[in-house]
Amino acid sequence: MAMIVVALLTVFDIYDRHRTHAEDTSKWTDIDKLEQVPSRVFRSETVVVDGKYFLSPTFDHVMFVYNGTAGVAMDDVHFGRTSPGERAFQIGSRNNAVKTTLKLETLLFASVGCRTGIDNLGNAYIEGATPPNPQP
Repeated sequence: MAMIVVALLTVFDIYDRHRTHAEDTSKWTDIDKLEQVPSRVFRSETVVVDGKYFLSPTFDHVMFVYNGTAGVAMDDVHFGRTSPGERAFQIGSRNNAVKTTLKLETLLFASVGCRTGIDNLGNAYIEGATPPNPQP
């Protein structure tokens, strides 16, 4: 009897390790779950954007920090005045995957002169480039 119990527990353990656990993606996709940040001016400061929904913000010479822990949204965004060649903002991360993505976008923009973006399915595309064939 003990051997049967051990065998059943082993089979369940193997099953449990290999099944797909559904991930709650609402912190990425549900704008109502983001923390609302009311209209204000952010000037010469570091702004952590993970999990935030900025409503009519003005950003003036800020450092955006995105660590990839949750989504981010912004409506009616304004930027302070800059001189020609001056950066309106900087963006960085403490997350290596996010840093690599930012570096890739910078390299693509510098080498091809295209603007990059993310479509609503989370797939990267390059503006001005032919999109890949959709998967059936």
